[in-house]
Amino acid sequence: MKVLWLAPWFRTLSVAWADGLRALGHEVVVVTTDQHFDAPSLHPDDVLFRRPWRSAAGAAELAEAARYVRRFHPDVVVSELTRDPRFLLVAPFDVPLLVTTHDARPHDAANATPLMRRLAAGVLGRRAHAEVCFSNHVRSELGRRRHPVYVVPLTSEMPEWQTPPHVSAGQRRDFLVVGRLSQYKNIPVILDAYRLHQQSRAFRDDRLVIVGGGDPGCEIPADVEWVRGRFRFDELAPRLAAAKASICLYSTGSQSGVQVLGAQCGVRTIVSDVGGLPEYLPSEESALPYADAAPLAAELDRSADPHVAAEDGMRHRLLYESRFSVRESTNVWAALLEHVRRG
Repeated sequence: MKVLWLAPWFRTLSVAWADGLRALGHEVVVVTTDQHFDAPSLHPDDVLFRRPWRSAAGAAELAEAARYVRRFHPDVVVSELTRDPRFLLVAPFDVPLLVTTHDARPHDAANATPLMRRLAAGVLGRRAHAEVCFSNHVRSELGRRRHPVYVVPLTSEMPEWQTPPHVSAGQRRDFLVVGRLSQYKNIPVILDAYRLHQQSRAFRDDRLVIVGGGDPGCEIPADVEWVRGRFRFDELAPRLAAAKASICLYSTGSQSGVQVLGAQCGVRTIVSDVGGLPEYLPSEESALPYADAAPLAAELDRSADPHVAAEDGMRHRLLYESRFSVRESTNVWAALLEHVRRG
């Protein structure tokens, strides 16, 4: 197949899937921007929009990209939801289109969808032959659509060559919260659970470490390390891999790239029972209620044992390799694209 992949935001994921499809023998062109904080290198066939789209240089860049896409003559197009008109214009109208949807609704007020993006989503929705989401939860929230909705397993945004080696029990320490902070990340309840853990006999001097900027919705105590701002994968991955657990106790959510990243790094992610988070757990693990600190504190007590933490981390890594790796996720994409291409 010839696949055109339009990726204004999720450049990391798109490049990973494009490389996976190329490894299977397909031709892929990714059209993207420089908006990602830790963007991977592009293939020589890919297109990068560098100029503001309202400028004369941006218009010339768009015209050149459109000519390039016409010469490429794709069999199928994959597009994220976007309000950027360049991505709406560069997609051929006579080629089957799949739209990717990560969230069916905003997590909170800070994630509200702008009007122009909602209007653009309506345009893409009317053109789409199919829609792809990344959890059964989102598929159920989307409800009845004009087109079929499929679920593809989400892979990690971190290139797999950066995956750190599995960390032994003796090197495990601390609990991590990773990602841009917002109210739905539920930081106050996590802090309460950490305090309960500190007061238990299971406490082994592990710190709670928060990595990421944004608004936590509360004061961060002095004994909790807060690494503010954006991070790079090469800086985060070794520390995440050495953690005793990662925490995603979201109050709302769809699925979590942080959860998948943790599995790739070989660390257990403790998650709440909201959205699609439980779908990305090993079968023997259960999700927790998001509003209650006590169950999370009990899991921190359990994970404080470094041998338990290392064993849990290995189980999550094996889950990633068998279900969520680039290879496994790309195989699902390839079958779905071929299905849509054939009508």
